[in-house]
Amino acid sequence: MCKTRHISNVLTKVWKSTTVCLLLILSAFVFVAYSQENNNALEVLRIRPNFYVISGAGGNISVQTGPDGTVLVDAGSVEAADRVVAAMKKTTEQPIRYIINTSADAGHIGGNGTLSRAGRSIFAAGTEALGGEFAKAMTNG
Repeated sequence: MCKTRHISNVLTKVWKSTTVCLLLILSAFVFVAYSQENNNALEVLRIRPNFYVISGAGGNISVQTGPDGTVLVDAGSVEAADRVVAAMKKTTEQPIRYIINTSADAGHIGGNGTLSRAGRSIFAAGTEALGGEFAKAMTNG
């Protein structure tokens, strides 16, 4: 009987501790989501001397710079496009040469129009030839 009561007390403490931890984690996620939603600032994280990740633009944007220009993986949302261009100018003076889209979601391709005008060329993977209706769809007109 004593062992059963001890096990019951231990399980109750574990349950309470787990519940408190889960509530703290949930609160942290809500706080981060609220902060990102109400904060227009982009975060530019330098991974390597010529490789960056821009977050807060609707989706993460990978940026690789080199002597011939800059390659972006995804372009972020339409709303964040001007801020992305400004962030890019802080990291490199090289023009955007390529934008590689990993998805057709708005958070990945929304900024294509603005970013493609800030660079020299656009590359998108797909089965259609570049130009025509495909180019219009990928750059919002």
